[in-house]
Amino acid sequence: SDEIYHGINLVPERPAGTILACMPNAIVINSFSKYYSMTGWRLGWIVCKDAAFRRGLEALLQSLFISAPTLSQHAGVAAFEALDELEGHVVCYRESLQILLKELPQAGFTDFRPPEGGFYLYCKVTDLLGKTACKDSLELSARILEDCAVAITSGLDFDEHRGGEYLRFSFAASPPQIRAACLRLQKWYAGL
Repeated sequence: SDEIYHGINLVPERPAGTILACMPNAIVINSFSKYYSMTGWRLGWIVCKDAAFRRGLEALLQSLFISAPTLSQHAGVAAFEALDELEGHVVCYRESLQILLKELPQAGFTDFRPPEGGFYLYCKVTDLLGKTACKDSLELSARILEDCAVAITSGLDFDEHRGGEYLRFSFAASPPQIRAACLRLQKWYAGL
């Protein structure tokens, strides 16, 4: 189970669990990248209770690397002591998401389902493709970047078959930054 976003729970009344709660022999991969805000530090862990599988996994991993850099390891330990600050990040993600949910429809982005975890919102953009005459979400994201300086990721980066109909919005930025981006998108949409 990929639990890289574990801890970034956008619906506090429904906290996300780990697959280990219902499948004790599952293999879990996690990282300091997302919840601990250490993207790029390449520090993470694997939980594997099956001893035979674990030996093979260890042999494979030892051929790929020896260990994480000492500095990264010390930073990881320090991150465990910053849980209040990290929970503050999650509160900001929730606030930024609420801004997107409220403001994006006024910019023509109406076909989405609010996420429950992570910090991305996927939006189907087939109506906007028709309105802008863009052939796919890659072309649309490039046009939006050029026209209003808002970076949105094409769904083609994640799904080569249907990704051309989707954009991925990140709400990992601060609420004021998200609000400013939404205002630029709304102004752009009004001018179409």
